[in-house]
Formats: sequence, C-alpha cells, structure tokens
Amino acid sequence: MGLPGPSLHAAVLSRNKALQRACLAAAGVRQPEFTLCASVDDAVSWAAGRLPVVVKSLSSAGSDGVELVDDPARLRTAVQARSGSERVLVELAVDGPE
Repeated sequence: MGLPGPSLHAAVLSRNKALQRACLAAAGVRQPEFTLCASVDDAVSWAAGRLPVVVKSLSSAGSDGVELVDDPARLRTAVQARSGSERVLVELAVDGPE
C-alpha cells in the first residue's frame, strides 16, 4: 500500500524489552539499572540489596507479565513464572511519574 511504517530494526526492538533498554541507554536516555537473568538464582543474587525490583518477560506486550516485587521469596516465584524458555528482565524499581 506504500504507507510508511517502522523499519525492521524498530519492529525488532519494540518486541524485546532488554533490547529497548540497551538501545535507549546507547542514545543517552537514562534507564534504571537492569539485568537479564538466565536463572532464578541469578535474579535473586542481582536483586539482593536492590529490592524493590520489577520483573518482566522479554517479549510480552505492554504491561503484560510485569510485576513489582519487594520480597526475595516473591522474586523467586515471579522469575519462575516468566522464565520458560527465555531469560527474564529484572530492573531496579524507580519511584516517580511515568
């Protein structure tokens, strides 16, 4: 139809929250501290001393699969529920307006 649309690069970035974070940071947009976790133990280790954190599935749309966690036991449950076959994004919770 000849209509303008996002590039393939933009479309791929829009489907992966970790790629979004990295790309925005590279462009100078401040991002919360974050990590990609391959295991529950990785998430618990990284989050120690950083709670509350936000747990996200990499490829869910919008806020689907996003959870604010302030307890290590709940963090384990949240990461296990999202891990499946992909890594999970865990980031420092930032207080303030969106």
